[in-house]
Amino acid sequence: MIKGICKNCSAEFSFKAGKKTECPSCGRTYPVKKKAAKFDVMTAGETKQGLSERELLEALKNGTILETDMAATVYAPWVEIKNLFPAKKAAVKESKAYIAGYVLFIFSLLVNIILICIIYLQQEKIEILTR
Repeated sequence: MIKGICKNCSAEFSFKAGKKTECPSCGRTYPVKKKAAKFDVMTAGETKQGLSERELLEALKNGTILETDMAATVYAPWVEIKNLFPAKKAAVKESKAYIAGYVLFIFSLLVNIILICIIYLQQEKIEILTR
């Protein structure tokens, strides 16, 4: 749950990311699913209006804006900046454990094939001896 502050009546409320939400006090609706072009940012006592996503990310990188500062869009109430952007999925890396598991699977498959061949040859030998 993300904690937000209504831009209309300044009431605090919680909502889920990616869902349409409504302020419980004044009833203002925020269609949280849409992506905003411009962001209003509130740091300490000043408010910067109309920052693009690139400008906002650069300010975060430079340290002029913190992740815990508040930002709002047309589609979202005032929320902490860290909750404003959806989390990026980490690239899947093949770990040593994954590779070791794959190698063990191939090894066990080969051992099973060899054992099946040995059983088959033993059956052939039994058939030859019993004729």
